[in-house]
Amino acid sequence: MTQQDCRPPGRTPPWLLFFFLPTLALAPARPALATEALGDLEVQARLIDTAPSRSSPGAAITGEARIEVVVQARVPVSDLSVRVLHPDGKPWTAASRPFDPGRPAWSRVGAGAAAGLDAGAPSLGASEAARAVLGVPLERAGVHEIVIEISANGPDGSLRGESVVVAPLGVARPGPEDDGTVVNFRLEVRP
Repeated sequence: MTQQDCRPPGRTPPWLLFFFLPTLALAPARPALATEALGDLEVQARLIDTAPSRSSPGAAITGEARIEVVVQARVPVSDLSVRVLHPDGKPWTAASRPFDPGRPAWSRVGAGAAAGLDAGAPSLGASEAARAVLGVPLERAGVHEIVIEISANGPDGSLRGESVVVAPLGVARPGPEDDGTVVNFRLEVRP
């Protein structure tokens, strides 16, 4: 009879504990990678700054919000295009006309960062990212919510992603209201 046969039934061999316990202890310690797109086309927008300007004394304040946009594609995409919208889905306006951001200068993010993208019809391969900086005109003092929408052609049809940026112009950015359970940000949004 061998030593294994003498062990009571249901007892784990000690050598398995030495192998699995360190593995289980280290598994939750590895951080999750946050560099991968959440959907087929992930859009992240960040306010860089706002620059106010006045055309004449007494005139309403105007300015520009500089916004960094990063697009990550999980699948190959082509023909990246940008739209700037209000939160209700209407086009962003400047001087009572729809604002057209044109074709921004996209640059690659990550391993191939040195290579730019085609100016005419930018495209990204699977798991690639691109970055651009947009200048969005602002009219009147207030806190403006700006929706950046990116659309592209993917292998299974059209893809779309969006992100929102809050840009204060001529006013202090409102602080949060914290009641201990919920934190609210009070915004006065002006189209």
